[in-house]
Amino acid sequence: MSSGGVGDVPIEQLLQELPLEDSNLVNLSVLVERLSNLAYQTIQSLSDTLPSLTSHAKRAKIFSTAIELRKIFVKLLVIVRWSKDVEMLNRARNVIGLLVEQQWAHEDVFSGLTQVRKILPNARMFDADLVTAIDILRTGTYNRLPKAIKDSTVPQEPMTDSEALEVMSQLDMVLRERLAYSELTPLGLYLSKIESGKAYFEAPELYNICLTTSGPAEDDRWWLLDFSFVDQVSELENLDTILTDPYLDHVYGTSDSILEQSSSNDDARPTLTRLHEFLEQESLQRQLHILYHQLENMFRFNWGSSIRFMLNAESRSLEIFYWTSHSVGATQKTEKTLLQGQLTLTLKTKERIGKDKVVSEIFSGSDAVSHSSFIEVNWSTDDRIQTYLTPEERNIQLKNLDGEELVLRTIQMHSMALMKFFQERIISHNGLSAGSSNICTLRMHAGSKYEPRNCLQLYVTDTIKIVLFVSVITGRLGLKMLESVDSANGLSLSLSQSHDVSLLRLADQINANISQLTELLFTFRLKCLRTDVQTQASWMGLPYLTSVMLGPGELKKLGISDGHPLLFLPLIVIPGFYLMLYFVPGRPLSMALISILTQNDEGKSMQTINSVKWLDKDQLSQYSITGQDLVHVPKRNAPEVSMTTSRYEGIQSRELELALHYCIATVVYSHLEVQFRLKLIPFMLVGATTNMTAPPESSPDPLLPSLCIHAKELLGPSADLASPNVSLQICDWWLPAQRRVEISMKLHLKTTLEGGDIVLFEGAILNLGTGVLKLICKDLTTVIDTLHQYWDQAARMCLLVNSISQYSGKRLNVSLKSVDHTYVRFLYEPTEKEAQKLHLSASIKFYGPNQSNRQRFGLDFSVDEYGHENKEATRRNPHSLIATVLGRSLDSLAKERMDIWYSMFQTNYQMLEITFPVLQTLEPLYYEALTNPDCPDVEIRDYNWFRIHFSENYTMDIRIISKERIMLSDSKSDLYLGQSNHQVHRESQDKNVLSAWTVMQQQQSLHLPNKPNDIPEEKKQIRNKENNIIILNYKDIICLNDIINFLK
Repeated sequence: MSSGGVGDVPIEQLLQELPLEDSNLVNLSVLVERLSNLAYQTIQSLSDTLPSLTSHAKRAKIFSTAIELRKIFVKLLVIVRWSKDVEMLNRARNVIGLLVEQQWAHEDVFSGLTQVRKILPNARMFDADLVTAIDILRTGTYNRLPKAIKDSTVPQEPMTDSEALEVMSQLDMVLRERLAYSELTPLGLYLSKIESGKAYFEAPELYNICLTTSGPAEDDRWWLLDFSFVDQVSELENLDTILTDPYLDHVYGTSDSILEQSSSNDDARPTLTRLHEFLEQESLQRQLHILYHQLENMFRFNWGSSIRFMLNAESRSLEIFYWTSHSVGATQKTEKTLLQGQLTLTLKTKERIGKDKVVSEIFSGSDAVSHSSFIEVNWSTDDRIQTYLTPEERNIQLKNLDGEELVLRTIQMHSMALMKFFQERIISHNGLSAGSSNICTLRMHAGSKYEPRNCLQLYVTDTIKIVLFVSVITGRLGLKMLESVDSANGLSLSLSQSHDVSLLRLADQINANISQLTELLFTFRLKCLRTDVQTQASWMGLPYLTSVMLGPGELKKLGISDGHPLLFLPLIVIPGFYLMLYFVPGRPLSMALISILTQNDEGKSMQTINSVKWLDKDQLSQYSITGQDLVHVPKRNAPEVSMTTSRYEGIQSRELELALHYCIATVVYSHLEVQFRLKLIPFMLVGATTNMTAPPESSPDPLLPSLCIHAKELLGPSADLASPNVSLQICDWWLPAQRRVEISMKLHLKTTLEGGDIVLFEGAILNLGTGVLKLICKDLTTVIDTLHQYWDQAARMCLLVNSISQYSGKRLNVSLKSVDHTYVRFLYEPTEKEAQKLHLSASIKFYGPNQSNRQRFGLDFSVDEYGHENKEATRRNPHSLIATVLGRSLDSLAKERMDIWYSMFQTNYQMLEITFPVLQTLEPLYYEALTNPDCPDVEIRDYNWFRIHFSENYTMDIRIISKERIMLSDSKSDLYLGQSNHQVHRESQDKNVLSAWTVMQQQQSLHLPNKPNDIPEEKKQIRNKENNIIILNYKDIICLNDIINFLK
């Protein structure tokens, strides 16, 4: 035996003789696809459920899924390795099949031989066979076999080719004549051809049949030669051993019995008609079984528990229930049929009536009753769904033999009707669209047969758009985020669920109770709107509250009982006020400024809305903060606005920030108005939204007005220094770091200065050219108090400038030099021709209201070096000796009166003018005493009181007693003591001093008052020369130096 065969027979020929054993086999690709789908579904289930689990549950789920996947992949590995030897295994299976056939053949032969052994003893000739007996008697032999043996064993002579062709031709002629005249083809059965003595018939999409006849007469029998079913099923369906072979056995047996029966029986229908009706029913019934087998594969591979089916052989019907995986609760009885459907395929046979009956009689040539069989498809679902379908869409037909295609086509119709039903409910909901169809759009999508073709596109907010769809297989409602709507018609929805946890939870809630679909979507819309504005507020760094515990009926009190507050943004600088963002169905996102008060009602704390101001969102949206400026933004086109309004346009970040700053400025204005009303100060709103024009010096504000206030009631006694009207305006309110209140007024300055804006002190700016004073307050809650503080300082500076400008002294020429920052500088010089021309300067510094030591002024005296040629002689200003005490005196006077500068420049008691001659004389002694111990010391007691220390035992006082006179006196004498006490004090004085004063009094001419009555009674002792007093006029002030030298 060779390795390639047995003897001379090659191995290929031996393999061809082996029977093909392919029954009960499953295609390898089907197994691989099933395991692959199972692994994919396991991974997809993990991805769907993992985001909503806790950390511990996630680890457990991942571990269990890994174990399950390992088992699947092990099975797949076994199949792959086994497939390597599948050819040898199939060959061994075929050899086993051949051995089984040989075994059965041997058993049949053995059984036949055993039966022959039992029959042969009884196989003898009959005793009464006379013919055979005569032959034996005559000839002595037996020459004839029985006829049956002869007919079965002796072959006839074969026909020639020409004889056979002639027989076939005649038989073809017989078939044509019989089918044309005596027995016509029934309706539904079509003659395809007649060839080689055979008539080939076909029933479209049902079966093919081959018949022949034994003769041309009507009683001659028809013979069934061949039959086959016409089934358009998938190549993967191996239905021969399950459905084909049993049906063929039944068809051949029943068909022979029908063909054997003659038409003379009770059934008057032609034989072919009866045969066609039988075969039609058998083909349709087999199609139901094929559909049932396809449903079984659907259940095993993809659909699982989402589909149920039942084949009823008695009623010849197939019931299919899809979307059966829902767990329907007791609270969902009215809505459970929305996501369920049933298909009933029934094999029905009915009598032909009407035109079908007439056509059948024409075709069959008989008026006997004929029947037609068909599979009727009945689609049962909720009546509310059926109303959204046309009669053509509700009429489901079995177009081809594909159960999955029939179910998917029905589900697509169901999904489309369901989406229309949900769309109508969403559009009719007042909180979602308020009758506008733009919020909810029905979309058609392209995709595979397992992907949804119909969905609802929902515009939740401007940034969030979701898609509501129904899963084709499970029938569960799903939600997915839609990134772009531009190509929505070509969008393909994935089978996988959304990874957004909030959408997963919302979908679960909707599937649990479909009747709450609109309410759940509306709640999700509010949540998205709140999240949107929260995100914008967080991105802008704004504080916010998601809820405030308002009392019942507070929103109804505002007229928005159906409103839903989304966010509360507190005004940090002003407690108790909030910018409320709320949503009212049928309107865009709205804003309001509210104030909230906390009240106690029966021991319970309750928050109530005290006041409200509605904000015009459209007006605010026309402005934007660009850099440091508030810029007008062109309004969008009308079509875009209308479309956006129907979709509930949200608020942008710039609008939210601008609205919050606008609320702060509005509340500040409101507080200022209340304060002005309480103090009975009249005011008027100008600019912005009013009809009055804004003040020319203030920058126009497009959103907020300015306040025009009467200066007389606001500024008090010093109101004459300013124009009658004062402008108050919040500037740069959209910039928190630069937000301030500016109070502008026109000052009445008696002189004109060159220069621009100068800062008098922090918070006060004066324009020297226009005379406009701006008081700036950054603390918006203390505007009026700060105004009074700033104005007090500014008014004193204004009085100083006016006093210097209107100086009317005779001994000094005073001129204003500059006003800069917090200083007012002026020049002055003596007017006497014989006096040395001194160019002196003085600076008065004004301290702001926040000075720690409460000091208002500071004086500094110097020499104007640019106004004198001899800089050595004028290096000091005599008034620098009294700068400190003079400033202290001015501060003391400033606490009680505003016109202190008139005391210094305008009144009869002009400080600089009356002190200059004395200080000019004492200034050299003051600085000489610092280096010369023999020089008398000069003590500054006050700006009009000086004491000279000549020795340890004697001092002299110099007092400026009027504008024209000074008084020299002994500092140890009390000028106003009584006579007795003065006598005691006089006796204690040194005789040399007394003699010195006597000599000076004799040498000096005393200029006493002409009228004694002008001196008060208690001061009459001043006329007594014994008091050591010398009174000098200013024209005799030169004698002061001689007196000092004399006393030295």
